[in-house]
Amino acid sequence: MVEHVRKLHIEWQGLKKLINRISPSNLKNQQTFQESLDDLFDVAHQDAMSLMKIEEDRLFLQAQREKGRRGTMLGIDRNLAQQEERTLKREVAEEKRAGGRSGRQ
Repeated sequence: MVEHVRKLHIEWQGLKKLINRISPSNLKNQQTFQESLDDLFDVAHQDAMSLMKIEEDRLFLQAQREKGRRGTMLGIDRNLAQQEERTLKREVAEEKRAGGRSGRQ
């Protein structure tokens, strides 16, 4: 792994020297380097697919390794967070109403 990172660093240094050159081959080399960085942080075990027993986990890892990153885990799911917040507000409001009714009777 360390050797792989060193190789990438040397390749990056070479591309950095030619950063202002707009030749088709240089642009292609830059694009190829950027695409190779997507695979750099695949930290799963080499035999992870055969070691996993849960099918859902295998499918997630397979999706994560696809180009375009269909299987990435991003930040907070905002729609779900908003839905949970509305549900919580509704429950608190119902508790307040229920508490007010029992006090009057």
